[in-house]
Order: sequence, then structure tokens, then C-alpha cells
Amino acid sequence: MSKSRQFALKRITKDYKEIQQNPVNGVGICQLDPNDPFQFLVNIKVMSGGYKDLLFHLLLILPEQYPCKPPRMLIFPGQPYDHDFHHHIYPENDGYYKFCIDLLDKAYMDSDAIGSGWSPGYTFCTLLMQIQNFLADPDFSPEENEEAFARAPQILKKVESYSYTHQVGDQTFVHSTQKPYPPLQIVEDQQVDLKSTLLNQVKERVSCFIMKENIVENPTGIYGYPLFVQRDKFNRLQQKPIPEILSLEGFQSQLQQYGIKGFDVNHGITFKTGMGEAYNAFLPIFLNKQHFQQSKHILKECLAAISNSEHLEMQVLQVLPNLINKMVVALLNDSMHQSISAIEAYVHFTQLFHYLIEDNPSIAKEVDLRVKAMIQSDKSRSKQELGDIGEFLVVLTASQYALTPSLINVLYREYFARQIFWITKNSEHYSKYLKEYKSPQCLNSVFQSALISNKLLIFNIEASKRFAEDKEYLNKLADERYSVIPEEDAVKFIKETNQMIKDINNHVKLMDFLGLGNMYNTDQSCYNLFKIAIYVSNFQRYTNFNLQLQYGKSTPDTLQIQGDYSQPIIKVSDLVLKSEQIKQKKVSSVQTETHVSSSNNQAIKVEQNEKQMNK
Repeated sequence: MSKSRQFALKRITKDYKEIQQNPVNGVGICQLDPNDPFQFLVNIKVMSGGYKDLLFHLLLILPEQYPCKPPRMLIFPGQPYDHDFHHHIYPENDGYYKFCIDLLDKAYMDSDAIGSGWSPGYTFCTLLMQIQNFLADPDFSPEENEEAFARAPQILKKVESYSYTHQVGDQTFVHSTQKPYPPLQIVEDQQVDLKSTLLNQVKERVSCFIMKENIVENPTGIYGYPLFVQRDKFNRLQQKPIPEILSLEGFQSQLQQYGIKGFDVNHGITFKTGMGEAYNAFLPIFLNKQHFQQSKHILKECLAAISNSEHLEMQVLQVLPNLINKMVVALLNDSMHQSISAIEAYVHFTQLFHYLIEDNPSIAKEVDLRVKAMIQSDKSRSKQELGDIGEFLVVLTASQYALTPSLINVLYREYFARQIFWITKNSEHYSKYLKEYKSPQCLNSVFQSALISNKLLIFNIEASKRFAEDKEYLNKLADERYSVIPEEDAVKFIKETNQMIKDINNHVKLMDFLGLGNMYNTDQSCYNLFKIAIYVSNFQRYTNFNLQLQYGKSTPDTLQIQGDYSQPIIKVSDLVLKSEQIKQKKVSSVQTETHVSSSNNQAIKVEQNEKQMNK
């Protein structure tokens, strides 16, 4: 038996079990022949609209590549359903009729459109609900729809007298409208809380959209996320992570349809996720320590294929910081539901990054070297040397060094400098731009021009604090919930961070958020920082302003940079280890508690003395 057939049988069994346990209202389904698991009898009753109560007797034919390839669906002969009844019904051979929709195979349309609406994430339940809705709407023009609905009573009379005899081996059974075979399932409206238990939450959130298996029922499986990976014209890696759970088995079932071996991403084939997103690669994620250990060998193969590098530390640092940063961008742009998925993916990728560092000293060494290199000079923080600052923040969080104000100060100097190009992009001439920005009153315009960039910085830092640095919280998630975040935690984070972004509406407030409020606490001091950012932008060759760097009279096409525009001095010896910072916080906390306790004791003694004096 081929592997694709094995995958199909496993998935068909799951789909059939699901629809039996959770039936669709007005739908009946059963296997046509016990010896043929690829054909099913289906009855669908239209539950609403102008075609309400019409019953369809159908044949569902599944390919051996299911669910990677779409199924077929035919209308059994003798029923009064043709192209006059529905715009997307056409004749097939031997009296059968077929549906012309991109959800199914053998559609009456361009070959490129066949199956284009199908996704491996569809199950029997979702497919038959789609078909049920499809049958309720004939999809003609409004006038033709009215005419079609007017004919519905006559069609219903014909349907009521319809029957069809099935011969399977030695057995004969009859379907009729009065006694449908298979029987229709009538589901009463009821509120079922599928998320009432932790187990159900995990099953739902860590379930492969192809195989429909989950980490709870199959704890030895390897789960990850699909990626769309390509190289641009400069051979730079471009990745798009898609936060939908995919199992290794599910991904391999896709590859085998095209004879693709290994995890090479240059095969030129794209697949579809359950939500219809294109992907061509797979990366295991961190769920807990057991899952990390059992997926390590596959993880390394996938990283090598995606990064196209031979060295593990380069593979990890090229792939994971970029993916983590992409999820922060998704947090900023997506709806609440998508943002929850993005937070979950952020945690999965971040945990994976940190555990790979912990497991491989060579990666940890390279991470710390990059932090040390960053503080050397403005040149070492340029785009060419440092890369994306959002990605560097991910690396910094994974290093042994704490994100102190001195580190933030040098990093924000470069961050602000990179904003200058975009702030000036809409100006026709630099000289005109300089005329407009010669006083602190321009700061509001400067802040608004770089609003998206500022929002990203806030999201990056807040996500890092909550979901990357809080080891106790992360370990609890892994041990108890397979790293599935409680929805209320995700919603709370999103709402609080969005409110924070609304409140931080100028540079003074932003500096306070970054821990630099003692250095930049007025419009004038922030304006001086803005001018320094222009200087750094010139130095890094992002822009080419005419600058006057010393005191004196400036001309209309120059900007006078006053104050200290030299590089902030920070040495490797100034870097603070996270372990030391944690110790200092604990000591400070103990001292505070001791002071409070001492103050309380003193207050009690004073009160007792006063009582004695009053006696």
C-alpha cells in the first residue's frame, strides 16, 4: 500500500468519526461499500431559503491523495436537479450530474480553477456544510432566482416520490425521500462549550489541519508551522510564517504527492494551509521538552533546508529571529483572533530559539558576540552590520545580557536614525524638510511620521517582557499546557499593549517607556536627540543632509547640530548579566520588605507608647 493511500485512509477514518460524533444538521452519510473506504453515500437536506426541504441523494468520491487533493461529488440519476435548477450543476455520464465549484474535483471550468477552493483543512463536516449552503442558493440573477424558487414546489413533489436502489455485492438497499438512506441527522440547537476543559483547548489549538491529529491523542507526533520560503533577487532569505498547526506526517503527505524527498524548499511547488495560505516549508516548534527532544533531528534538517547554511548557529540565527519578529508585526496588524494565534506562534518560536541556544553552546556564544559587537560604534549598528533592529532585540533577549537603559540608549540612537529616511520620504527636497524641522515644535509631526515604527518598538519590548523573559510563566505553559496560552492572557496583553500605544503619543512619553526619561524628559532634549539621529542617519548613509556640526549661524539648507553628537560610551564591562540583575532585584525586594516591616513595627511601638501615656 502506498504511503499516500495510508495517509488518506487515516484521515478518512478521522473525518468519518468526527461527523458521526458531531453530525451536521440535515445531513446523513455512510460508507457505500464496506470494502471501499473511498466512496460514501450522502443525503443533504436544504434547511432554509427558497429551496427549503429539498433533499439531495449524492455520491462522495475521495481520491487516494485525500485530503491533499479534492473529492468529487455526483448527484444520483433520476433527481430533478439540472442546470435550470442551479447555475453550477452540469450533466455527467450515465445520468449523473456534477457540481461546477472550485471546491471539488472534476468541475466544469478551467483546469487551473479545479480544486482551487479546496484546502486540506476541510473535513467531511466542513465540506458538507459548504455543499448544503451551496445548494440553497441557485446563483442566478435576482430575477432568475425568483423564477427558480417559484418552481420549487413542483420540484419538491417530484423529489417526494424519488427512490434509488443500491446493489452492493449480495445486498440490496433502497433510498427514498420518505425513508432516506443514510438517515438524516437532525441536531437540536444547543450550546456546547468545547473549550470547557484544558484538554479540549489543547486538542483544538495543537491539531494538524491535514491529519486532524493533536498532541494530546498523539504525543509522539512532531508538530510545527508551515512557512512560505523564498530568496529575493539579492539571494536574501524571505520567510512568511503561518500560525496554523501542521504535523510532520501531514507535511510529508503533501511532499509525497509530487515525489519530493527531504525538506528542500526549492522544489517550486506550493501547498495550501487549512485557511488557504500558500506554503512550501515546515518547521517544528517547541511545545514542551519532550516534544523538543523528539523533533530535534527533524528540526535541524528543516533549518538547514530553509537557511541553506552548513553551520547550525548560522541556520538558527538566520531563521528564528526573523520568524519571531514577523509574529510581532502580525500582532500589530491582525484582528484579535489572528493576534492570539500570532502570540502563540511568538511563544512557540521564542521557546524554540531559547532551547536551541541552551542545547548548543556555540549558538549561545555567537548570540553574546553579536551583542558585544553592537555596542562598539555607530558603524557596528548600521543596517549592513546589525540587520533588522526588531530581529536584534530577539537576539538580545536570548543573550545573557539584560536590556539596560545604557543598551537601549545606543540602540535607540540607531533606531531613530533609520526612521529619518522614512520621515523625510514625502518631502520634495531635503532643504525644504530642514526648514520645517528647525524647532522642537516639529516633534509631533516627526513622531506621527514614524508612528508604525514606534508602535512596533513598543510591541517588541512588551512581547519580550511578557512572553520571552518570564521563564517561570513559560515553563508552566510548557509543563501544563503544551505551551498553549490561555486566551484570556493573550487578550489581556493585546488590549493593554494597544492602550499603552495610544497613551505613548510623543517622544517624551516614549523615552520614559524605554527607561530613558532621566535623559530625555523635555521637548528640547528630545529635539536634540532628533538632530543627533539626523547626524547618525547621514553617517550611516541613509540620508545626505547638509549639516553644520558646531555652533554658528545655519543657512536655509543646513541644520545646526548643537550639543554632544558623539557616540555614547558603553563598554563590554558595562553590560549587565541577567543573572546579576535578577539577584539585584531580589536583594532590593528583600530590603524594601524589611524597610516596610521595620516602619510598621516602629508605628506599632509609637501607638503603644501613646496609649500608655493616655492612661
